[in-house]
Amino acid sequence: MCEIMAEKQDIAMNQFQIVSDADYVYVEKGNSQGKIKSNILFQNNALFKAELTISAGEQVELPYSAGLIIVGNASHTRKRACALLTSDGEGTILVPEISINFLSEVGNKICILNSGYGTKYIVKNTNSQSMSVYITFIKS
Repeated sequence: MCEIMAEKQDIAMNQFQIVSDADYVYVEKGNSQGKIKSNILFQNNALFKAELTISAGEQVELPYSAGLIIVGNASHTRKRACALLTSDGEGTILVPEISINFLSEVGNKICILNSGYGTKYIVKNTNSQSMSVYITFIKS
């Protein structure tokens, strides 16, 4: 009887609610089930996406040393900048934005840079006030 009750409680996967965001993703590892925070799952699998408030002079380390990055300074404009960054601290700026600087530290900007070969990139706020920054970083 318990088996029958359990079967009736199962929901077919094609009937799951479609969502655009989730706090957790439920997973299986071996014969065990568990849950993982969705942002950690993506970060561990080459996608980092965040909205950060960065204080004046503060820097935040990003999880990767190379990849495609899209950055927006929401405190300044809704426009985004995009660059392909390499592990040697170089890269190609695909879409520039006046409030964002790639590959070096410049005053009064959100700067994306690293300190040398193989090091992770950082985001640094060189403005005199806190800034809200959107980041999407796809590891290469």
